[in-house]
Amino acid sequence: MGRAAALLVLVATLAGCLGESEEPVEPEQRQQQATLEYERGGTLRAASPDIDLYVYPVKLPSSFDYFLDPQRLNDASSWELFRCCLLRTLLSYNGRTTSEGGIEPRPDLAAEMPDVSPDGLTWTFRLKEGIRYAPPLAATEVTAADFIRALERTLRPSPKSVAKRIGTELGVYSHYYLDVIAGAKEFADGQADTISGLEAPDDRTLLVHLTRPTGDLGYRFTLAATAPIPPHPRNPATRLGVAAGHDDGYGRFLVSTGPYMLEGSEKVDFTAPPTQRLPASGYVRGKSLTLVRNPSWDPAADDLRPAYADRIELPMAGNVEEDSRKVDRGELDLVFDANAPVDQVARYERDPELSERTITVPCDWVFAIPMNTAVRPFDDIHVRKAVSLAINKAGLRRLLNARPFWWGYAWGTPTGHLSIDAITENLLVDYDPYRTPGDKGLVARARGEMARSGYDQDRDGICDDPACKRVRFVTWNEVALPRMAARVRDDLEQIGITLDVHVEEDYVAYQTATVPKTQTAGTIGDLWGGEYPNGSSYFVPRFARPELKGSNVSMIGATKAQLENWGYSARSVPNVDARIERCLPLVGRAQVECWAQLDQYLMEKVVPWVPYALHAHTYVVSDRVADFSIDQFTAQASLDQVAIAPRSD
Repeated sequence: MGRAAALLVLVATLAGCLGESEEPVEPEQRQQQATLEYERGGTLRAASPDIDLYVYPVKLPSSFDYFLDPQRLNDASSWELFRCCLLRTLLSYNGRTTSEGGIEPRPDLAAEMPDVSPDGLTWTFRLKEGIRYAPPLAATEVTAADFIRALERTLRPSPKSVAKRIGTELGVYSHYYLDVIAGAKEFADGQADTISGLEAPDDRTLLVHLTRPTGDLGYRFTLAATAPIPPHPRNPATRLGVAAGHDDGYGRFLVSTGPYMLEGSEKVDFTAPPTQRLPASGYVRGKSLTLVRNPSWDPAADDLRPAYADRIELPMAGNVEEDSRKVDRGELDLVFDANAPVDQVARYERDPELSERTITVPCDWVFAIPMNTAVRPFDDIHVRKAVSLAINKAGLRRLLNARPFWWGYAWGTPTGHLSIDAITENLLVDYDPYRTPGDKGLVARARGEMARSGYDQDRDGICDDPACKRVRFVTWNEVALPRMAARVRDDLEQIGITLDVHVEEDYVAYQTATVPKTQTAGTIGDLWGGEYPNGSSYFVPRFARPELKGSNVSMIGATKAQLENWGYSARSVPNVDARIERCLPLVGRAQVECWAQLDQYLMEKVVPWVPYALHAHTYVVSDRVADFSIDQFTAQASLDQVAIAPRSD
């Protein structure tokens, strides 16, 4: 079979890329084994440096505090606190890695996976019985209407005083529901009092009617924005239940459905007016977060969370280096939301007695070099392939791992394809069509591709066209990135491309790269991810035409009219919209395989990016930790999966 014919065939050996040597264990069986292996108990001490200070970077009035507000937060650390500990959703994840089924949506508050109508337009969720909220609403059961309440809050208008800064809808991810749930847009626009596509025919049934088949709807219902909001204890007709009156931040008053709750939650008085309610004492802004057992939580009704620790303490006032030293001294068990410093990891790995206390897991962001396919010479696929073969990716990873970024240490691990492995369930984990010895690049192969391009007239493998001179690239003024850009510049000079690298501050670089009219040829150093482990949240924003105002740096799918309007000389660019549209309505494994095929097609037939690293999380834990896991959904430590050795308390 020829290479082109084989491109989109996921052969049987592809499933073997998981690298499992033992008899596979079903996720449910694995979860049961983990649950039975350790005793519950103890206090988990997991520092979270500055989490509430950077989770919401837009400056807001001091009276607004969106920390732990499920409708407002869009950072992985907060999502993990919701998933592991505070909020259950209709579907959720088991808090494990991809190879352990960690990105497979599973029933959580739903009794089973949803029924999908033959036309794909109606999803039916049936709820578990007897699930109750945490105190002070321990007598209140979760019902289908509570999910409708959450989506209404997601789509309601944001406060006028901050609307210009946070957007027109209160929910930061309202767009995941706005265009697919029937009546959602009309409700958000104030043209309807209810969302017509949401029905609760009884307390245990939620019907979701869609405007078009949406195969990833189950993933969208794993997001905390859909977690149930209980009714007001005195006035059940109150539109947003206990969240009413808290448009400036509901998180301090959050009513839990998970195994934990904010310490002091039982004292929140929801019968008092919202402005007079005192929040739970377990959250002290900028200082600490303390979670305690939710007495309403029944482990027999939760197959996803072992919830080992009785209490979780997260001091916030430190920094990564300081908190990591506390892990060394046994004062902390781990740093929850930041990679361990390079020197600490190296020290532990050199010591046989300490090496087992380091854990590295690839997570869900890709470091890549996007190339603008509408800018010469990158309008030629052979030039793009030559760039993919010329770059020393191993060298870039060494620089990437050398120093901390503003958000922590990067810890890049090898990758050879565009998407994060979670959304293709590791089908492509070993796939790399541009692999070179040691991942250092191979000039001979790169020049072979350049010789096939229209920019190498004498076919010597070195570009001799003026378009290859002073090609405009942009990078961030961020630690190692300028040095990485210099390495890329040196690598590409070997095939006749000279870069004019602009080093910009912060988001100026991002704006320069993503605004089409700047005609930036490429970027060095940014990382790309999705909000949930499905290709729709990853491929659509980056490679589909409707999202060109967002992060489609390569201009894939731009129309002739758009290119003319933006001042490009190119009149056409590659387009994969039809392939994306084929994937979107599919459900389950069929959709996963469709995204894997799209990844392969992009890598070999389009070549818009040069992926060189997966962002990985590396943790160092104290000797009190008996078991530990990464949650692939958030790429953070699964706090519910951390078992504390009994001898420690």
